[in-house]
Amino acid sequence: MKENVLKDFETFNEFPDKYLKVNKSSNCYLVNKNGKKFITKKILDSVTILEILGSQKILTVRSYYDINNGELILNTKSISNVDGINEEFLEKEENVEIDSLSNILNIDENGSYYLLKEDIDKIVNFKEESAKTYGLKPRKYYF
Repeated sequence: MKENVLKDFETFNEFPDKYLKVNKSSNCYLVNKNGKKFITKKILDSVTILEILGSQKILTVRSYYDINNGELILNTKSISNVDGINEEFLEKEENVEIDSLSNILNIDENGSYYLLKEDIDKIVNFKEESAKTYGLKPRKYYF
């Protein structure tokens, strides 16, 4: 099974028969950018330590690449404390949401999923329905 799993640099266009393995620590994300959804792999491009007003900060640059074709979907830059908390994004783009695929699939510590290309397409094309109302009116007298 291990030979049928996509590696970090491989895409479904190159290897349509392979699986995408998703576990709690995987770097797979669902990116919703301007209404379009993509399953991406996060690549850490650079980490730089900066000295700002006497305190050390970390500047992190990340890239998100589409699992299907390997195209660059999003670049993010963030700055945080050395311990990684209080992360603030620089050059924040509007209408962009990034969610971990392991959180969406509700994967626990020891669990893992193997997703085919068809499974990825279903996740990307999933549309939420709004709550239905049946024309019921609230009662006038509650007591």
